[in-house]
Amino acid sequence: MTNIKSQEQTIYRALAAQIQMGFFDDETPFPSVMEIAQQYGASYCPAQRALKMLERDGIIKINRKKSSVIISKPYPDYLTSGVFMERAASLEDLNKTLELISPAVCFYILSRLDDRLTETAGSECENTHCARQLYGSFFQMLKSCGNQTLLGLFYDIHSFADSAFLDILQQTDGEEPADHLLQHLLAEFQKCMQSYQSKDSCASKQHFIKLSRTFHGRIASYFEHMTFSTADNTLTPFVWEPCKGRTRYFDMIAMEIICKISQGRYPLGTFLPSYKLLSSTYHVSISTMRRTVGILNELGILRTINGKGSQVISECGTEALQKFEDYMSDSYFINFIEILQTLAAFSEPVIMYTFPYFDAGTLESIHNAASLGDDKKALEEVLCITLQAIVSHCPLNAVKEIYSKIILQMLSGSILRFEDAGSRQLPGWSKIACDIAESCEKRDASQFASSFCHLTENAFMITRRLLSKAGIECSGNIKL
Repeated sequence: MTNIKSQEQTIYRALAAQIQMGFFDDETPFPSVMEIAQQYGASYCPAQRALKMLERDGIIKINRKKSSVIISKPYPDYLTSGVFMERAASLEDLNKTLELISPAVCFYILSRLDDRLTETAGSECENTHCARQLYGSFFQMLKSCGNQTLLGLFYDIHSFADSAFLDILQQTDGEEPADHLLQHLLAEFQKCMQSYQSKDSCASKQHFIKLSRTFHGRIASYFEHMTFSTADNTLTPFVWEPCKGRTRYFDMIAMEIICKISQGRYPLGTFLPSYKLLSSTYHVSISTMRRTVGILNELGILRTINGKGSQVISECGTEALQKFEDYMSDSYFINFIEILQTLAAFSEPVIMYTFPYFDAGTLESIHNAASLGDDKKALEEVLCITLQAIVSHCPLNAVKEIYSKIILQMLSGSILRFEDAGSRQLPGWSKIACDIAESCEKRDASQFASSFCHLTENAFMITRRLLSKAGIECSGNIKL
């Protein structure tokens, strides 16, 4: 049985979506195995298995010495398919999420690319239709940024949406008007590039926002006329899998708890929160938390007492990390760096949208955290509380899903908390902390969103310096 989180499944779904959208209807050659592997940052074998899955499902015919041939699209009419009906409610939510975050991501990446990469990102073969050009230009921008986590998020979004948005546009406007709109959107996208290259960044940002509202607003009007049954158990939610394949979240959470014990946040003799509370905090199942506690019991760090809970019986130090030596590999630090950059890319509009839903208790907690005397602890607390608040309060389920996975992926940087050498004072933090505290008092969403983005960039720079000091070169292609 194929793992739905595997690389080959990701590639399969992405290629099937492109076929469904007609990207190869204009005699554009279907990519080879090696081209597919390079495009998705995978090895040869997952790419080959994805092609074989497409052939098995009667979508393509593999030719050994020629390009594969498209036999049929996955769905004759996607908007009437059972898959679309199962995803429709989630797609409406996802469409709103994309309208929110896409302009910020585009502007963020564009502002961090040099002119050569900007020109490359804005180019696409002229003989392809506009939807393919828009898709190609957007993903070229993402690739140029060097952030595989952010790129993977949009691959998963695209695979889930399939051809829905393009099909809706063609059904509501008609094929020819839809083509004209796509041509207009492509021209606007190119204007964004030109505006930025001419150093008019404000105009470029507004172009991205206008482009997003034009497209996603059209899609939103289609969903307004649909009815969804919230009691229907067959509805399919959007799921983001930052790490393809099997992910041992219980090891990552165990490391996080070890770090908190070492820092004195779970003192010797105290009990951890309940399984239910911990599973809610880390956005995993209760069974995953049981496995986590089981590992810490085996290490002699915790002792589970029936009827009472899990008690801390060892203050533990860095020797406890020997079991988790794999977490010391560069790949985990790269993941942590990329997650921080992903937060910086689109957290401002997400917070602007979600901040009005924060309750008084949440704002007080953030205010108190920002006022802590220990800069490093204050930054960490504000970051954690804000991320949890977004998951708890944002009305958009796709945003909740994305940020719950971000919280989990942040655990890959837990080991860095053992590095306490140097001053606890952070350059620039005093101003950020004051702005955060003030915005909580005034309930100023704009000020808070801007300050939080500065916080994530500050955290990124601190982490990069720390890794560089340790001799770990893991952020060479990541631009911030």
